[in-house]
Amino acid sequence: ALRSVSHAFFAEVVTISKLRPTAFRVIARATVRACTGPDLVTGPIFTSSLRQVSRSRTMASWAPAMFGDTLVSKDGTEHDTKTSLAGKTVGIYFSAHWCPPCRQFTPVFAETYAKLVGAGKPFQVVFVSSDRDEPSFDEYRGEMPWLAMPYAQHTSKETLSKKFKVNGIPSLVVVDEHGEVITSDGRNAVVRTPEKFPWRPPSLAEVLGDSFTRNGQDGSESTEVTLASVQSQKKNIGVYFSAHWCGPCRQFTPQLKTLYETLTAKGEAFEIIFVSSDRTEDEFDEYVSESMPAWLTVPFEDQARRTALSEHFNVQGIPHFVMLNHDLKVINNAARGSVLGDPTGAKFPWAPPLVVDVDSEDMDGGINDTPTVVLLMEECGELWDALRDAMEGVAKKTRQKELESGIENRQVLFTTVTESGGGVGGQLRKLAKLGKAYHNKPQMVLLDLANGGYVPFPGEITSESIETLVNDFAAGKLALTKA
Repeated sequence: ALRSVSHAFFAEVVTISKLRPTAFRVIARATVRACTGPDLVTGPIFTSSLRQVSRSRTMASWAPAMFGDTLVSKDGTEHDTKTSLAGKTVGIYFSAHWCPPCRQFTPVFAETYAKLVGAGKPFQVVFVSSDRDEPSFDEYRGEMPWLAMPYAQHTSKETLSKKFKVNGIPSLVVVDEHGEVITSDGRNAVVRTPEKFPWRPPSLAEVLGDSFTRNGQDGSESTEVTLASVQSQKKNIGVYFSAHWCGPCRQFTPQLKTLYETLTAKGEAFEIIFVSSDRTEDEFDEYVSESMPAWLTVPFEDQARRTALSEHFNVQGIPHFVMLNHDLKVINNAARGSVLGDPTGAKFPWAPPLVVDVDSEDMDGGINDTPTVVLLMEECGELWDALRDAMEGVAKKTRQKELESGIENRQVLFTTVTESGGGVGGQLRKLAKLGKAYHNKPQMVLLDLANGGYVPFPGEITSESIETLVNDFAAGKLALTKA
């Protein structure tokens, strides 16, 4: 039934899945991948440096590895890839003739492209096709004013989709003159802010803004507080997305308020910034005055900032709570679960646990993009503690290696499945073809949903075997089984 899903609805399927709870987004994205396939991917030192700069301006040495040695224009003329892309910002445009959203976006993008190039901007686009046959590719390419990767390079197309984690089309990834990603959301950038080429995303400090309003208490006037003053006091910062009309928000807000008051009374350096999703300013004012202590707020009238913050943190639903340190480094992008599980604030500032259960509040969408070791132990109650301890040990060691190597974002995640029956665990079992759960027979699999597959592990599960699985996968020794 899943394979009957039309390619024409691919983008819509992915978009809709994002609105569901995290657990279902995880399975939905993996399922979409499974049913659509891979198509959707004056001294010597000075002189030497000068030569390198000169070469970089005339040759894009990184480009052939992505697109091959030649690209084709709308009339079929071949162009040398290195020369054509040298010194330019490059838009990698994943699209297809059969895709209605693509055919709507392409003329809009073509108009923006023509204006930018006409204004002398160093911009080139490479069309990466998901068309089903070469005649369709040729017809669609003929409508485009830029270059295209030859249709025959199917393997390169699949590799690009995986590299840039393309989950739907149309998709526009923008890279700089060195092939480094500027933005993966070029489509929205073209539609919303075409004049801001090359669409480099603002920093978190820029998105947060310079100042906030401190809510007045007991009839006192509200005051303005600057971000710089919060940072100078070395405060951890919570960014709270919520709304008066949202039932779960109105349940969570009092808990967060109590913890805030408890922690600040103890002298903890803690600030909360409220980002409203209220529909009217009256609702906003009522929610602030009734439910919140002297938190900071983004003014209701600053809709642009509220929207930018929501997009920056990829907020899919509310309530959503993010924890930052005073340097604006993310401590936990989905801290609500950690707050709910810590009524005394003992674990403040709520760094995410290294091992989470798929059904817990701490589970976020990272499993979609990051290789994840999944330990399924639904019928292994007697072994839970030992198995979890083993996984915790490996997770801590893995994370320590990442930090020592200067890697901020986690490269491997660790999760458990403890609930039997359907739900997320049941869907993961189906995805990885693991069959039913048996008494005291835990199972383990490494999911790589970004690349559409998994690595099953058939042996005994110990801390040593978990660590070996992680290390062998990182070393490229293990082949993925396609989901």
